[in-house]
Amino acid sequence: MKEVSYKEQLHTLFLNAYVESNKNHDEALNVYERYCSLKKCKLPVLVNYDSHNDVYLYEKTMTPNIAQWVNYCFSKFGVREYYWLLPNYMKSKNKKNTNLEEDYMGLNIKQLTSFSMIYDPLTKKLINQKVFNATNEKLKKYGLPEFIPEQEGIFPITIYVLPFNEFSFLKGKEIALSVDADAFCNSGYDTNDNENNLNMTSIELKEEFKIFINELYDNGIKINVASLTRSPAYFPEKFQKEITEFFEEIKSAAGISKAV
Repeated sequence: MKEVSYKEQLHTLFLNAYVESNKNHDEALNVYERYCSLKKCKLPVLVNYDSHNDVYLYEKTMTPNIAQWVNYCFSKFGVREYYWLLPNYMKSKNKKNTNLEEDYMGLNIKQLTSFSMIYDPLTKKLINQKVFNATNEKLKKYGLPEFIPEQEGIFPITIYVLPFNEFSFLKGKEIALSVDADAFCNSGYDTNDNENNLNMTSIELKEEFKIFINELYDNGIKINVASLTRSPAYFPEKFQKEITEFFEEIKSAAGISKAV
């Protein structure tokens, strides 16, 4: 069987997809808002390739910033399945498995892990399903009315932590894709020597781009919309040329000019 080239893979994946590049990750919200408005649709499945999960559970004040922009996707764009796709370079790290609710930064799990949550659009907060059930048990105990998701305006969300070598869980899915440059190399303040790949070369970085695209292609993933984020505060300055060229390749495959 004829081997499919990298450019052909890009063309297949992104042809007819709505694609925009941006500087900081919260700007992905603008991309999805424009897409949903244009297509008059929702985004039930969101996949985020990122060194951070960008989901927060217990914040007193919720604003759509870089660290927690995903929370707004649940209410604004109808996301019900959220996949945090761990970077390729993280899959070989022998870090201790961590509970999502205790520590999200740098979480590395070797197989697909899911968390059932309840989302409250009013507060923009995620509540653990167990906590929600326990709350209802207390209400029931004291003869008070229980919370009913649809009636109360809240709804269930499933958050998946997806290691890079478990791409097959996305096989055949139609997705909204978010790509953060720091998924390929993270030089941010929250990165230490044991958790990064800063010693990589330009050639190795470009190979990571190809590996990522090849995995998407091999699993027949359909990309409806993609946000491409440069994240200069987390991605090394020395590789700005490479990431810009990579994002331009994707936009070109989608039929979008450099001016966009």
